[in-house]
Amino acid sequence: MAAADYRLCDVCDQKAFYDSELGYEWSKPEYRDTPPFRIAGKEQFEDPAINERSGMRLGYLGDWAVLCENCSKTHRTRIEPIVAARELDVEAERLLRAAKVYAFNYMQDEAEDEEDCVCGPKQHAEAKEVFEAIREFEEARAARSAAQPTAPVSTEQAGDAWRLVPINPTPEMLSAARNAPLPMVALDSMSAQQDLMNKSRYSAMLVAAPSPNNSPVGGKGEQ
Repeated sequence: MAAADYRLCDVCDQKAFYDSELGYEWSKPEYRDTPPFRIAGKEQFEDPAINERSGMRLGYLGDWAVLCENCSKTHRTRIEPIVAARELDVEAERLLRAAKVYAFNYMQDEAEDEEDCVCGPKQHAEAKEVFEAIREFEEARAARSAAQPTAPVSTEQAGDAWRLVPINPTPEMLSAARNAPLPMVALDSMSAQQDLMNKSRYSAMLVAAPSPNNSPVGGKGEQ
C-alpha cells in the first residue's frame, strides 16, 4: 500500500499505522469550529493564515505525536503544559544553580577546615560527584547550543548544490508541482516509483521558486 495511506513516524517518516480510513478534513467543518491539529507540538504550517486554510483536521484532535516501533526504542512522547513549560525551565535552572552552589560550598568547607567540619568524608565525596555531574551537564548543553545554526546561510555560502526557497510554497510553486511531467518509467517498487514522481514535482517547484531578492514577500512564501 502507498505511504500516503499511513500515518508516518514523527522521527524517521516511516510507516507507523494504516490511517486511510480516518476522516481527515482539509477545511473547517461547518458544524464546529475546530482548528487544525498540531503534529508533535508544531503547527502544520508556520504561517497562521495558511495553517488555518490548508491545515488538516481530524475530529476534535488537537495534537498528536506518533513513533514507529523502531524509534520508540530511542525516543518517547511526553505531555506537558504549554503555558507552564517556560516557568518549569526557569525553576529547573534555579534549582540547578542552587545545587551547584551547595555542592561547591561542601567542597570549600572540606578544603578550608577539614578537621572541624561537621560533614563526613561521604558527604564531601557526594558533593564532588554532584558538582562534577552539573559541570559535565552544563558543558554538554553549551556544546549542543554551539552546534545549532545561529545564522541563515547565504546563496554564496550554500553553493550550487543548494537553493534558498520560501518556507511555505508560493502559488506558482504549487501550480508547478501539479503540472509537473510524470516520469514515463515503470519501476518494480511502489516507493521507488513515488520517489521518482516526487523528484519531478520537486524539481518543478524549485524552478518556479522565487529568489529571496525578487520575492514580493521577502522570500517567505505565501502570506
